[in-house]
Amino acid sequence: MPAISRASDNVWIDNCEPVGRPTDFRGRSVAWRGQLGIVERFWSKVNKDGPVPPHRPELGQCWQWTGCVVARYGQISLAHPSTPGSKRWKSHRFSWELHCGPIPAHLCVCHECDNPLCVNPGHLKLDTQKQNVHDSIRRGRRNSYGHQKLNPDDVRVIREQAARGILHKDIAQAFGVAPHTVTGIVNRRSWAHVQATA
Repeated sequence: MPAISRASDNVWIDNCEPVGRPTDFRGRSVAWRGQLGIVERFWSKVNKDGPVPPHRPELGQCWQWTGCVVARYGQISLAHPSTPGSKRWKSHRFSWELHCGPIPAHLCVCHECDNPLCVNPGHLKLDTQKQNVHDSIRRGRRNSYGHQKLNPDDVRVIREQAARGILHKDIAQAFGVAPHTVTGIVNRRSWAHVQATA
């Protein structure tokens, strides 16, 4: 990630601001640049007192998006929604461009905090889609088909049932996942960051 220095609570200054007319790596103008009020609108939807990721507390607090959410990700309109041709962007992608510059065409903006509503640039990184999916599977956020099946509460129940001697294949059937998924959870090869409740 490019070096970023904090100038105030709501403004970040980056060292990769393009000179002249800003463009992305495909040569097109960056869509949101020059739209009056969009940066202010972005900040009005950000809560900097978000949660600290339990598996990565060193990252600090998430900046939680409080605006429109579609399919678990924050969205921001690049123009007034009633304007013909207006476009919605994912809020974390907007945050990356705001703080770090254009996103190369072949890369995704990924969350190191595993919080899809986070727009903190310190929690974001660029990666390929393939690597992002591999990371999701490794962390237990998706199964090998790419679909998220479980949440942290499910993981705790799975471990409790396995500790009581229930067979992994029976637990897997109850949760609609493969037996090897249950084995990975029980052996903490996946979802290792999820701890038992006190």
